[in-house]
Amino acid sequence: MTFKTKITHSIIIILILSGILIISINSLFQIKNEQNMLNHMKDSVYLIKNISSVVFYLQKERGMVNMYLNGEKNIYSDIEKERNLVDTHFQIIKDLNNKNHYFDNLGEIESKLKSLRKVSEEKKVEYIYIFDEYTKLINELIDYYDYPIKQKTTAETGKLLTSIYYLEKIKEYAGEFRGIYSSIIKKQNISEKEYFFLDKSFYNIIEFSKFKGFSYTEYTYKKVSTFPESEYYKKLLYYYELFENKSPKLYQLNPKETFENLTSIVDFFQNIINHELSKLEVKINMELKDKKNVLFIDIFSLIFSGILFIYITINYYSLIKLKNELNKSLGMFQTIFENSPIGIIIFDTNLNVSIANNAALKILDVSKEQLIGLDLNTLPHNIIKNMIKDTLKNKLSYYEGEYNSSISGKNIILRATFAPLKKDHFIIGGIAIIEDYTQKKIMEDKLKHLATHDLLTGLPNRTLFFENSKNLLSLGKRNNLKYAIMFIDIDNFKKVNDTFGHEKGDELLKHMAKILKETLRSSDIISRFGGDEFVILTQYKNIKDIYTITQKLNHKMSKKFEKNGGFFSISLSIGVSLFPEHSEDIDDLIRYADIAMYEAKKVKNTTIIYKTTSS
Repeated sequence: MTFKTKITHSIIIILILSGILIISINSLFQIKNEQNMLNHMKDSVYLIKNISSVVFYLQKERGMVNMYLNGEKNIYSDIEKERNLVDTHFQIIKDLNNKNHYFDNLGEIESKLKSLRKVSEEKKVEYIYIFDEYTKLINELIDYYDYPIKQKTTAETGKLLTSIYYLEKIKEYAGEFRGIYSSIIKKQNISEKEYFFLDKSFYNIIEFSKFKGFSYTEYTYKKVSTFPESEYYKKLLYYYELFENKSPKLYQLNPKETFENLTSIVDFFQNIINHELSKLEVKINMELKDKKNVLFIDIFSLIFSGILFIYITINYYSLIKLKNELNKSLGMFQTIFENSPIGIIIFDTNLNVSIANNAALKILDVSKEQLIGLDLNTLPHNIIKNMIKDTLKNKLSYYEGEYNSSISGKNIILRATFAPLKKDHFIIGGIAIIEDYTQKKIMEDKLKHLATHDLLTGLPNRTLFFENSKNLLSLGKRNNLKYAIMFIDIDNFKKVNDTFGHEKGDELLKHMAKILKETLRSSDIISRFGGDEFVILTQYKNIKDIYTITQKLNHKMSKKFEKNGGFFSISLSIGVSLFPEHSEDIDDLIRYADIAMYEAKKVKNTTIIYKTTSS
């Protein structure tokens, strides 16, 4: 071996040893970083456990304050107990925040809570305002989950924390339902905001178990899946039906006992959250222990690998190893690309498709031969075509909407992101990331429909009625049109329920909805307000038009029932208020029509138009 060769080998060995030293140090730092990440995750879980506890006790405080402001004076000591529990866990969160500085606005939330408690003691504002402010505070605390979820963590842990966050939101809906329901039991007049809170929380709770795809333990998945068959679900339906049907049993309930009964539903979700967090905490502790155990082995393995690497390098096998590693990386990339659940399409600067994965072929329902080489300039969809062209101008674009494949004819709701593809700072083409959003869109539309329509009859509910009516009356005011509000109550409906059962009552309500749809115009607004009460907003020219409509409805709805030799009849009592004669405000018009309906109820089977005191 020549001197020059020795020098060359020496330089190679020195470089390799230096490289191994750097790799070893980097590996040790990586292990340390992983330990730090696990410690951070451990602190995050402990933080979330205390956030969950604060939310749990603050929900109870909110509900009890709500009952207290509505007349339940004997629960003040219970309120103080819950406040102490809230403050205890809030102090833990403050201590953790002082240590790691998770949140900037923790002091603001504490100030808001103190101010809210002071306002509730002074009783200078409506109780529903206090309930609403408590709810905002609770949701701000729940949103603190966002910090641990976004921090450096494993993908599996991030998914689990997201699932727990979702359970926390459902727990809050259960807390809202409990807080509002227990305070309105003995109230005759319930505000629109109370209706809103009650309906929103109820429908979100009953729909939550239908959502799939969250990361749960087997225990939690079973609990969530069987929730619709559980006693908690039945209890929720029972209380809601008492309220919806205005059952006399509703007014016989004890607010405090009802609050405690509904607490079991909140406890159900809290227990699941506690279980998930405990499992996660145990897992993190085990991983920390494992990291410490393998540290020595990792160091030894690194040294051994370094010696082996030097030997291979001296014997000129480094290029072979490099080639193998490169092939392995390319194979891994190809596997990830082909098996990605998201569609990926790559095109060149001439807008010809060069690469597409299996997911993209499935989404567009085309073969590889049909898509590869396709000239994207020929796409009939101009918006998407322009977005694709913009990628060559270094622009990022996003599209969501209908898409019809020009090849297969498949029609979907498409979500797509178009981005430039660069190499050495030069644009060499573009990439399209696509997703079939059809089923998710259908579910979103279904949820929106459930939030604004009555479950039994399919008619718009109170919320949608007010929204549509305000728009229609605004139009009527500009065009000098006349409208009538008809408040309809079914006579002897309670007798049908008591005599033939609630199934017959439900059948009668659906029959009533069918008659309204068939009799009234498509431009009229029809709504079921609850129980056997229906409200209509219709345009009229003369008073006789109103009586013509109500007579048709009464004639079609009229029905006799026989039971044990006795007879009773179904008819309609209808109260009417007029726009703009009586008022231009929808709330006043509803109230006047309701007053007129109760006058008609005294006679039954009649229609009475509201009369002002002056008339």
